[in-house]
Amino acid sequence: MIPSGRYIQTVILFDRSVDLITPFCSQMCYEGLLDEYFNIEGGRMKIPKNGNTDNAGKQYEHISLSTRDDMVIEGIRAMHFTKVFQEIKAYLARQNVLQNDVRDKMQDASISDLKQLVHTDVKGHINAKKQITRHLDLCTDIYEKKKASDFKIQLEMETDILHLHNFEDIVSYIHTMICRCEPNKYRPLQLLCLLSTANNGLTREYYELLCRSYLQAYGYENIPLLYKLEKLNLFHAKRSCDVPIAINTNTPAGFRGDAILKMGKQVAQNLTEKTQTQKTFFHYIAKRLNLTPDLNQQARTTPGPDMADVFGSVYVPLSCRLIEEALLNPAKLSTLQHELLQRGYPGADDLYSHRSSGVSTRAQFHEVQQAILVVFIGGCTQSEINALRMLAMSKCNIKWQFYFAPTNIWTHTRLLKEIEASQ
Repeated sequence: MIPSGRYIQTVILFDRSVDLITPFCSQMCYEGLLDEYFNIEGGRMKIPKNGNTDNAGKQYEHISLSTRDDMVIEGIRAMHFTKVFQEIKAYLARQNVLQNDVRDKMQDASISDLKQLVHTDVKGHINAKKQITRHLDLCTDIYEKKKASDFKIQLEMETDILHLHNFEDIVSYIHTMICRCEPNKYRPLQLLCLLSTANNGLTREYYELLCRSYLQAYGYENIPLLYKLEKLNLFHAKRSCDVPIAINTNTPAGFRGDAILKMGKQVAQNLTEKTQTQKTFFHYIAKRLNLTPDLNQQARTTPGPDMADVFGSVYVPLSCRLIEEALLNPAKLSTLQHELLQRGYPGADDLYSHRSSGVSTRAQFHEVQQAILVVFIGGCTQSEINALRMLAMSKCNIKWQFYFAPTNIWTHTRLLKEIEASQ
């Protein structure tokens, strides 16, 4: 039962291994960036006082991001970072109007009325101004950090990875970043994992080049980290597979040994055929589920909030799209699963399964609003949570209320550090 007294009608269990792309995409929604830079824990985060993060011996304060304690966060948490400044300025303008109204009321107010105004309206305006100023300081700090790290170029690289563009340029950019010894060693790893996962691995040549360069730049003590990433299929080489060569039965006896070797290679290719089909898994499912909207498209056909907004309209989180299809069109998801099985994609049989009960069906029939609990097994990002919030807002004819129970909240840096520290 949820706090409002109603029951959960739908429970969705999502395994993180189904979508390893999204955790390595740079978060662009406001709450995701707050988590990346200030580490949200239990709905609270620690920030430097006065918005200053550079002073030695700085003092911190703990603030709550609950909508009960922060009236501003609800309207901007899922918003793309580039739009947050405008929204905060709009909040500030509304507060100024309300403040003028209070000032007018105070002119003719009695003593008892003044006490009431001070206790309610004036105190509320002071708290609101404090919250608005705090978010302006946070936005300014995030903007300065992003500007200092060539973040715009990195976003272009990530967009190219997701849209299958300029592979050679991406590898060159990552290699240059490594050779220049980017201060944050996890930043090139983020791009390497994203590139490798989207393409089901890199060619042996590129993989060895990037591994060698990374170890030379950041030290050979990172060998265990690269090994763990390889075992998790996050950064690895493609399995080599030779082209089948037909064997000539008239081969002279002296060349029979070569013919047998060629036959062995052909058998090896057949054994790894299913593994090789993975190389197009993300691109195939991205096309089928429209995860990467056309960059040349000038306007969306559907107005209002969209899940792609959390990534600047270049990518819809795979996890969130699968959840949307499971809720709206389970038959389509079953068909997609069947297609993936026919094409030999490993793990396709675990992509989707559905179980219903008479109790949940009756509850959905009688309840106006559906309460949906999403359990992310293996964790999720703030971007995915906010993408699902946007999904709920975009469905005018369907009332969804999402509740989230992730085993962890990840940023790409936190995830890589967790992998590095694991045994």
